[in-house]
Amino acid sequence: MISASGSLGQNYWSRLHGPYGGTVLELKKLPNGNLAALRNEGLYISTDNGEEWNRTEQGSVNSNLCMDVSSSGTVYLGKSSGGLWWTNNSGQSWSFNPISVAPHSGLWASVVIVKVSPQGLVLINNHISFNGGNNFTAFSYNGSTLLSRDYAFNSAGNIFSATQNGIFISADNTSSWTNINGNLPSLNASGLLTDGVNLIAALPGSGIFRTSNNGISWMEINNGITDFNISKLYKDVQNNYYAGTSEGRVFKSADQGNSWTQIFESHSVNLINSIYSSGSLVFLTSSLGIYYSDNNGISWSEKNKNLTVPVFNSLTSPDLNSIMTASGSGIHYSSDNGMSWVRRNGDLPSVFTNILHRCPNGEILTALKNSGIFRTSDNGVTWNLSNGGIEAGSGINNISNSTGGSIFALSSSAAFSDTVKLYRSHDNGNNWVKILQPESKFFNVLKTGVAGKIYLASLSSFPSKLLISSDNGNSWTERILDQFFFPGSFRVSGNDLYLISGGQIFKSSDEGITWEIIQNGGWSGSGISAFDVNRRGDIFVSHSGSIYESTDNGNTWNTHNSGLTPGALITNFFFDNSDYLYGVTYNNGIFKSADPTITNAVNSSSIIPDRYMLFQNYPNPFNP
Repeated sequence: MISASGSLGQNYWSRLHGPYGGTVLELKKLPNGNLAALRNEGLYISTDNGEEWNRTEQGSVNSNLCMDVSSSGTVYLGKSSGGLWWTNNSGQSWSFNPISVAPHSGLWASVVIVKVSPQGLVLINNHISFNGGNNFTAFSYNGSTLLSRDYAFNSAGNIFSATQNGIFISADNTSSWTNINGNLPSLNASGLLTDGVNLIAALPGSGIFRTSNNGISWMEINNGITDFNISKLYKDVQNNYYAGTSEGRVFKSADQGNSWTQIFESHSVNLINSIYSSGSLVFLTSSLGIYYSDNNGISWSEKNKNLTVPVFNSLTSPDLNSIMTASGSGIHYSSDNGMSWVRRNGDLPSVFTNILHRCPNGEILTALKNSGIFRTSDNGVTWNLSNGGIEAGSGINNISNSTGGSIFALSSSAAFSDTVKLYRSHDNGNNWVKILQPESKFFNVLKTGVAGKIYLASLSSFPSKLLISSDNGNSWTERILDQFFFPGSFRVSGNDLYLISGGQIFKSSDEGITWEIIQNGGWSGSGISAFDVNRRGDIFVSHSGSIYESTDNGNTWNTHNSGLTPGALITNFFFDNSDYLYGVTYNNGIFKSADPTITNAVNSSSIIPDRYMLFQNYPNPFNP
């Protein structure tokens, strides 16, 4: 039986305000003065110089790769296996072309680059359109099929193309091309720009070069450049040059490249995707979102409101009303229940982490790939290496507390090329001892239960296996789960074990010896995108966009959809110290239950949750 639930007049879910950030691929100014920002999942428009962003719908949604804007204001988007889309009205309506011409006959092409000339020619990949994108003609570089990485146009009508095999010029709208590498030290070109007189080229590893004679000769112009891995070139209307690098640096030149000054550097940013400047205003887009300066790069702030982090890897609640999240955009912290957020990467060597874990003493641990475990006692303001006893190169991807006060950390490889290792700490993660190295490389899930029990699950092998320890990891019992074919999520609540297989929920009350099927909520198929069980044994399932809860072992189910925004797909659940439920989504932020899932708790703040780990699971249907 299924029934809808929720208090009268109150939604079950409320959406948190952020955190904001995540990769922004391009930023362009429209002729009407608005700004357009492109992310993989959509096109965003700002009418207030980046203070707030609003997503357009329809054709802009999902799989975007690149963007350009014509002089008339048409916005073109290139998509992965989606062809070319364009809008003349800031996303209110869209046209598209699947680009089903050679070499993409019968397929929707992946458009990895789109550039619009001042005359309105549209170039994508190795195709050109003379009618605004409605029809395309393929071209080659004198018989060679090369993929252009950038195009540039001059006032004489010439088209320049940067490829992995050199720079080319066409004086006849791509009918023929001439190689203009001249004396360049490398053929590998990543970016181009023109200023009416000069052609500027970026060569990763070699820096920036300039020609004033269409490539007959080139001059190196790297004075002041300290990072030669140039990924992006840009010129503003004042004829200032900008160069962004793959190491998160930006350089500016006010004298046609004769000298450069660094105006931006961040160890957290690993790639500058695009640059836009007007007067003293400078915008940068990166893997962490949009950075903004109103004083020519002297100081910077983030301009990401409504650009929600797309994928969350982990979530924990350090204390009452506070939330900490980890994602590809780094670690964010909120002290006001998700109303506002600050970035808390501190001095971590990398922003990307899969794990946030709350220790029994309240400190937070995080693990970085190949960099070990770090701890914070001030909610991420500072982080300190907490790696004593962890072998070099160990990629920690699970951390869990036992009821006896110990902490366990599992090192395993998603590619199954490394040996699995289990570590134990008796002092809140300051020091670790390796206690287990299973023969199988496929153990990838760590859970802890009551009475100090520890569970290691191998869900990505056949047959799947379960290792159980009742003595703090000193000895282990093995269970063969050959009745399940590559099961999904594995959970522990009290003395009960749960897993997903073939779209069904299974439960064991005897340490995995026998399993019973939990009657589902009437759904069909294997569309479970999230599954969890709270400490009382209440089951929560996200299936095909709906949220189900059973408090009686699957005999009856309630749906909890009120408060979810349209299209929000919850891809994982988390419980905080007070038994509130969090649902994290792909591209729609985080939702929190209005009430605790256990309302008769005596003092839930004294209970330390046993799991805060999340592998990125979109579009994976299950999170182990």
